[in-house]
Amino acid sequence: MHFALLATILLLITVESRELLANFGKIASGQSLTSSDSVVKKPGESVTLSCTGSGFSVGSSYMHWVYQKPGNGLEWIGRIDPGTGTIFAQSLQGQFSIKKDSSKNMLYLEIKSLKTEDTAVYYCAGESQSHKRLGTKVTVTNGKEPKRPSVYILAPPEHKEGDKMTLTCYVKDFYPKEVFVSWLADDEPVTLGYSYNTSLPIHNDKYFSVYSQLTVDHSEWKSGTVFSCVVYHESIDEKMRVLTRSIDDNIDKAGVINLSMTTPASCKD
Repeated sequence: MHFALLATILLLITVESRELLANFGKIASGQSLTSSDSVVKKPGESVTLSCTGSGFSVGSSYMHWVYQKPGNGLEWIGRIDPGTGTIFAQSLQGQFSIKKDSSKNMLYLEIKSLKTEDTAVYYCAGESQSHKRLGTKVTVTNGKEPKRPSVYILAPPEHKEGDKMTLTCYVKDFYPKEVFVSWLADDEPVTLGYSYNTSLPIHNDKYFSVYSQLTVDHSEWKSGTVFSCVVYHESIDEKMRVLTRSIDDNIDKAGVINLSMTTPASCKD
């Protein structure tokens, strides 16, 4: 009986977490969540991230934490219920703790004994609130001086109507190798209607580079949609949070930087 009840609870939680990830990035009107600043830590240290709610009560809501490691999709960490009960993904038991302060309308995530593989962007989310664009970037590194990347976004060659267009974001010469690249369409995270992929970091002497490619319909490109490549890296100034480069069909093609590139196989469809 106890095993059957446990299995039922785990199934319900799995369904709930999948629904949360499927709808992630949707914001209820008048409600928002603001994340704490990005941090850089060394292996073995601990960190506590915070998230402040506005327009709704954190204390009376089911609140979640999810994360996205470089090159991976979103993964659910766990949640805290309107009381103080918490539950976590089975594979992450013991790594995290979630708390909230109803008087400050704040949610917290503590990560203990950090490892380099804990480098990720961490997001808080409620039942109808999340903030996908500005999560908290946590970088765990052994200490070599970070180097800020140069970011270039390249226009696609001319195509015929009905063709697919490929935009390329070149993130060049950064350290350490952990980097997160995402795409926006008119300042909103790209949805299932788009396809993008990012290469594994390419090591050239001291530094790393990656390519990210976004595939869009010819009609979408010609409609004037502004596409942006957003880069998170620990070397980026806290006030900026990210580096963003944008492009649309009205760009002066003659003014686009001409880079000699060989796109790695890991970045091709």
